[in-house]
Amino acid sequence: MSMFIDELINFQDQTFSDIHLHEGRHPRWRTKAGEIEIMPGLNPVTKSDFESILVQADHSLESEGAEARVDTVLADNKGQTDFASVINGVRYRVSMYWHNSRKLGVSMRKISETVPDITELGLPQKVLELIDRKSGIILVTGETNSGKSTTLAAMIQHRAKRKEHIITVEDPVEYRHHENESGALITQREVGPYRDTQSFDDALRSALREDPDVIMIGEIRDRISAEIAMKAADTGHLVLATLHTRSAPRTVERFRNMFPQEQENAVLQQFSDAALLILSQALVPSADMSRRVLAYEMMTNTTAIAGNIAKNNINQILRDMETEREMITLNKCLEKMVAERKITPETAKRTSYLPKELKV
Repeated sequence: MSMFIDELINFQDQTFSDIHLHEGRHPRWRTKAGEIEIMPGLNPVTKSDFESILVQADHSLESEGAEARVDTVLADNKGQTDFASVINGVRYRVSMYWHNSRKLGVSMRKISETVPDITELGLPQKVLELIDRKSGIILVTGETNSGKSTTLAAMIQHRAKRKEHIITVEDPVEYRHHENESGALITQREVGPYRDTQSFDDALRSALREDPDVIMIGEIRDRISAEIAMKAADTGHLVLATLHTRSAPRTVERFRNMFPQEQENAVLQQFSDAALLILSQALVPSADMSRRVLAYEMMTNTTAIAGNIAKNNINQILRDMETEREMITLNKCLEKMVAERKITPETAKRTSYLPKELKV
């Protein structure tokens, strides 16, 4: 085992979200306040540390030559690979990559073994109501490290109380969901070489033939996954998925832009019928810098919103959200958090995608 993995055991009980390793440099981590800092007292990481992290995910690699192993895996995967790994009893989502002329790098996201109850996330009651719907699309969006995976996992855990079939397609699987006999059957499929399925798209097509009630898509990446999501919603399934977008209007725009221009009108009409909820998230430092707190934007599919989606009036969506009582824009959420002294005005301004309209 590598020196870094041996040393990591002394840090795993502390509060952090991510660890970043660059070959030849000191390890860094993202602290509970969301800042990147050097991990105290650790040696610079070496190539053997990266090899050991890879072996933790796939012990069948132990019999291969160490140096060739990590280089071969990255070469076979175009310079980067994602996988889940359990290190010293703690689960991580790992992204390994080349940088700076084939120096090794790793980002490791710490995954809690306990899925939080959705009522603990601080989301509006309307979210709980929509998760209980039989069919439609719920999108959780946000930048990297905004808590999307945690929110999706909490949604799955909430639905898992029912006697139904839940299928997840993820790259990699992050939270492991545990079944109980009185609740749902949960099928989790991991995408990647030597995993459960080689292709995201094939796994999604297969999911439609596997008698699901709920399909969770780790990320809608392209036109094919967007098409399958809408088809599943149209045929009576609830679809949960993520997108890397900062706001509800930009999410609609991103969805539209996955398709050729000649298909836009039909796609927007179909999406306006299928969409239930767009929840855009950001995790921001608390006022006392002791932790990160959730800020969000919530768009539900009212008649006005559906009409503007179908007519491609994307710029009007935000204005509709500002006048609807059950919805909230990110700016309104940030203003409320500042008023309640949960965050500082400076944090609100950094987080807002329309800072000039923010009233703090």
